[in-house]
Amino acid sequence: MSRIRVNLRSLLAGIILVFISAESSDGLSVENATVISREMYKNTLSYDQWFKRAFGSESRNPSDPPVDQIKMRAYFSRTLYESLDGAADVTVTRIVYASDGLRIKGFVVAPKHQDHPLPVVVWCRGGVADFGMVTTGDLAIMSNWARRGFIILASQYRGSTGSQGHDEEGGADVHDVLALVEMAQRMPEADAGNIFLYGYSRGAIMVYETMETDAPIRGAVINSGVSDFRDLSNRPDAKEFEDLMRAAIPNYDSEKAGGFYSRSAVRWPEKIHAPVLILHGTGDWRVRPAQALHMALALQEANRPYDLIMISGGAHVCLDGNQKALDDTILGYIDAHLKHAR
Repeated sequence: MSRIRVNLRSLLAGIILVFISAESSDGLSVENATVISREMYKNTLSYDQWFKRAFGSESRNPSDPPVDQIKMRAYFSRTLYESLDGAADVTVTRIVYASDGLRIKGFVVAPKHQDHPLPVVVWCRGGVADFGMVTTGDLAIMSNWARRGFIILASQYRGSTGSQGHDEEGGADVHDVLALVEMAQRMPEADAGNIFLYGYSRGAIMVYETMETDAPIRGAVINSGVSDFRDLSNRPDAKEFEDLMRAAIPNYDSEKAGGFYSRSAVRWPEKIHAPVLILHGTGDWRVRPAQALHMALALQEANRPYDLIMISGGAHVCLDGNQKALDDTILGYIDAHLKHAR
C-alpha cells in the first residue's frame, strides 16, 4: 500500500481553509463541521508510566480476564507510543470542531504524506461522558491504521473531557459523528466516496444511528456493540449503570417505557443502508453476546448485508487481546468494501 506522498501540513491547512466560517470566538455562530482549533498531540507520561496506567492491575475490572502483558507490549510498543509525538510517519492532531453550535473535542490521525485522497474511518468511542473517552491507547491503534493508508477522525462527544454540551448516550450527540462525516466530505485529502464507521460498545449506537440517516457511509464495523439498549439491564452492575443512563438520557423514564427505541437498532434493521461487520466476544459481560446474534438475525430478516464473527471466550472490545489480528480483520473488511479498489 504505497499511497503516501503529500505533506500533512497541507492536510491541516486544507482543513482550516475549507472550514473557515465568519468567526470562532465565543458567542458567534460557527458553521457545522468547522475546525475551530488544532494542536499537535504530545505524550505527557513516559512509556513505562503510561503502560502501567493503561494495562496494569489497577486499571483492570476484576470481572475481566487478566491482561496478557507480553501481548500488549508486543503491539503497544515503546516505539509506537513515542511515535505519537509526531516524529514518525503519522501525525496525531487534537482538534476542536463545531457541532450544533457546540465546541467538541476530537482527533485527526493521518499519514504525514500521501499521493492521492485516502479513505476515512470515523471512530466512535464507547462509554458515557468522561468514562470511555478516547485514550492514548486508542490513538496508538489509530496511528497504525493511518500507516495502512487511512485518515481517522474521532470525537470525544459533547459533554465529555472538555467538550461543550451534554452527553445523551445516542441522542443529539449523534450529530457530533455526523459533523465528522461532513468534515471528511470537505477534506481534499480524504476520499469522500469511501467513508466508513467503526464503533465499539456504546459507539455502536452512534454508528447505527448515523447509518439511519442519508450520510454517505460505505460500510461499518461494530465491536462488542449495543444494538438493543433494553438488554443492558442484564449487566451485573445494572443499578450503577442505570444511574449513569438516567443522568445522561433526556426524559429517561419515557425513553425506558418506549423500550429505548431510537437507541436500539435491532428494532429498525431495515434502516441500515450499508454493509456491517459485527464482532463480539462470547465472554463479554458488559454487552451480552446475544446482542450481536439478535442484530445479525434482524439484518438477515431485513435483507441487509452483514457479516458476523463471534470470538470464543472473547472479552469486551479487546476480544481475544490480539490487537494486530483485530486490526487486520477490521481494515480487511473495509478494504473489501472500498468503492474503488486500491
